[in-house]
Amino acid sequence: MPAGSVSPPGATSAAQCTCVAGFWRRNTSHSFCVQCAHGFYCPGDERAYACPYEHQTSPPGATSPTACHCTESYFGTPTTGCALCPAGAYCPLNSTTPVPCPSNSSVLTPGSWRPSDCKCDAGHVRSASWRSPTAHVETHGHFAAPLPSNGSLAQHTASGPM
Repeated sequence: MPAGSVSPPGATSAAQCTCVAGFWRRNTSHSFCVQCAHGFYCPGDERAYACPYEHQTSPPGATSPTACHCTESYFGTPTTGCALCPAGAYCPLNSTTPVPCPSNSSVLTPGSWRPSDCKCDAGHVRSASWRSPTAHVETHGHFAAPLPSNGSLAQHTASGPM
């Protein structure tokens, strides 16, 4: 029996096999099933369907439209579709809502998808204790700290100068 398929009891050839959910038959003249591709879902009726909304994708082998999610720079759900991430926020892959930039920072253009797109507001500098969430380092302290009153750009953390 070919991968991704099942056969009815008593089947005598691979042509009698049907595709399981997550697989589809690329060509009806072929007896084999292929895994559903990125950006599609395959419910088990031997066909592949594109994710229903623009700017959606899915993992390979998806079996339902609920597996479709928004691409980077967009937010939404499998049932509402995807909208462009607004200014002042970023939207990583699979965002259901925009992620606001940390306090004292913003992004001016819509469509941002990385926390590093958030830039410090005027009069603030990035705190030395801030680490990008995309680097998978725990965040401590503030994202953007006010400029010191002496005008120095020396960076400080809660525990003192770096």
